[in-house]
Amino acid sequence: MSDAVQYQLDEVRVTVVCENTAVAEKTLGEQGLAILVECPAGSVLLDTGGGQTLLHNADQLRLDLAKVDAVVISHGHHDHSGGLADLLELRGAVEVFGHPDIFRPRYSLRDGQEPRASGLQLAQAEYAARGARWRLSAEAQTVLPGIWLTGGIARRNDFEWQDEGFRFDADGSGRLEMDPIPDDQGLVVSTTDGLIVVSGCAHAGPVAMVRQAMEQAPGRPLLCLLGGLHLRRASEERLRLTARALRHMDVRSVWAGHCTGFPAQLVLAREFASEFSPLGTGVLVEPIQA
Repeated sequence: MSDAVQYQLDEVRVTVVCENTAVAEKTLGEQGLAILVECPAGSVLLDTGGGQTLLHNADQLRLDLAKVDAVVISHGHHDHSGGLADLLELRGAVEVFGHPDIFRPRYSLRDGQEPRASGLQLAQAEYAARGARWRLSAEAQTVLPGIWLTGGIARRNDFEWQDEGFRFDADGSGRLEMDPIPDDQGLVVSTTDGLIVVSGCAHAGPVAMVRQAMEQAPGRPLLCLLGGLHLRRASEERLRLTARALRHMDVRSVWAGHCTGFPAQLVLAREFASEFSPLGTGVLVEPIQA
């Protein structure tokens, strides 16, 4: 992926708009994630939270989402897409990037309970009627100059893959199959100091996501991995291997929240020390310079 456009690090502003916890005054937390990336070329909103807090939090943080230049849906789960309809009502027509599989009929299985719908709330055409100009691709694609989506993440190690109760209805028959979540993607920002990788959930694994981003911009250091890392049900062994792999790939800093889980945050904090920070609504991410 071309990274001919590289922003000065201080030209890039990354703000957590929705997250499970709220740290900024008068903001609200919810199960979900939304992260705003602002740079000289424009602004990109990665995900839209679970649908309860996006517009409220943006107002409290004095962020004008009516002027956002592009929207990315990192994968097709409701806690990352729930605020999309409200955003479109506010913003009007805007390009919305994602993978073609984000509209899979999805379900979550937990502790013997009945399957619970967990996908996007509306059909693709209904979002389009509200102004979504869909840009769907399984391959890497440019969102703004110097900012791109990784495309579907290749799963290349055994320790990052496990069945976590996600299912989908492949043919509309009601027969549920294990969902490998192929639509999971990361957003990459190219700066003069290195790359910033923004993750919705990293269902394919944060190590796999980082590796794919670095292969798309060979020779560039990875300044910051931030977002949800989906390690809350990971074994101690997987947590240890993940933290060591990220450090071995010379990831400079990690900012993790949402689906990462507290035990994983502790392991990452031990590995990265002062270069680890938890996320929360209102957090302004400051990547470490190379």
